[in-house]
Amino acid sequence: MPIEKHPVFIEPSSHDSKLWRYMSLSKYISLLKTESLYLCNLEVMSNLDPFEGTYPSSKFQHREWKTIHDVPPNKIEQINRFQPHDNDDKSLGLARYKNHVELRIRQSYANRKSYFINCWHANEYESAAMWEIYSHNEEGVAIVTTPKLINDSLSGCSERIFCGLVSYGDYEDQQFEISEENAFNLIMKKRESYSHEREYRIVYWDTTVTHKKKKMIFSSIGGEGPRSGISEVTMGRKIEEIEEMEVKAGYLLKCDLSKMIQKIYVSPLSRKYLFDAVCDVTQKYSIATPVIQSNLMTTPLK
Repeated sequence: MPIEKHPVFIEPSSHDSKLWRYMSLSKYISLLKTESLYLCNLEVMSNLDPFEGTYPSSKFQHREWKTIHDVPPNKIEQINRFQPHDNDDKSLGLARYKNHVELRIRQSYANRKSYFINCWHANEYESAAMWEIYSHNEEGVAIVTTPKLINDSLSGCSERIFCGLVSYGDYEDQQFEISEENAFNLIMKKRESYSHEREYRIVYWDTTVTHKKKKMIFSSIGGEGPRSGISEVTMGRKIEEIEEMEVKAGYLLKCDLSKMIQKIYVSPLSRKYLFDAVCDVTQKYSIATPVIQSNLMTTPLK
């Protein structure tokens, strides 16, 4: 199944733009051995960034509003949408709006369990910062691909997959808002403090976390007379049910590595024995892509 297009998922300017995935040697070996990308659960990712999948501070303004007179003029229209048609008491509309927002906030935390994400660095060049972050004990490996190659390598998978660039914003700025019209908006935005990541995300949404199938008895009367039976329908889970679910740490997404990997780099700080080890393990798993020693630390001309 090809990667699904969605307005929230913004693609790079070119399908041939470079995408880098920096990793430890052990993770590289795991990638080759499983022939799968490891997608980490967003709830697990929140251990490193607690704001993953959450709303910015502007979403919490309502907690300071005691009466309708505290509501900023630019928010009155939103309050009016929750006003009962048969009652002019503005406090009712305000109360219903506040309940609605609190529910959305609660859902944003619960729904993190349903998203699995694989992260890439969008850059036409190597990043010294990314090497420093991911080269554990000088044992870093980076693979290079493009949006087109990712699409080609995942064309045989059955899961619904979405891909796109993360955008960044100031979560403390009261003017910065994230639309609640689509839940994907929350997982494709991060704080400005992480903008150096220039992140491109591969996302799998496990709808079995947020939805469930239920058998329903139906009956109808048509031209052929009364009919009845049992049908299976999909319905959303209650938020309490999602909150009680165990977190699945990760998901292995099968991919065609021969189509995905365009280049393989070894950390500029790695010694020759590690470079040779990467070459050997790459050959062992029949990956024909040549392995390149990064030259970021080469001696400059004098």
